[in-house]
Amino acid sequence: MTSGHPHAYSYARQKLWEAIHALVTELPMRQRLGHAHNSLLLLVPSDFPDELRPRFEAIMQELQERLVTFTYKECEIDMRAPRSKRVARQIFDLYVELRGGI
Repeated sequence: MTSGHPHAYSYARQKLWEAIHALVTELPMRQRLGHAHNSLLLLVPSDFPDELRPRFEAIMQELQERLVTFTYKECEIDMRAPRSKRVARQIFDLYVELRGGI
């Protein structure tokens, strides 16, 4: 799956970790998803191995479809449970898979 090199995909892992960190704060979900979106916005599909690119693209498409306001620092995603929880879980699962498992 992912390269055996220790630094392969390290930037993507860092940005996914930042997104996960944003998702576990006490802010309202629309703001948490907005902060996660801002972290992921810095990534491009080529930052991921081929088999994970469609998953990254699907997450970004779903977040961008629900984007309410956007500046680099302030962003909100208009999404409610259970959809918001599913997207948050997809971000976490992508991170885990990029790391090669738990």
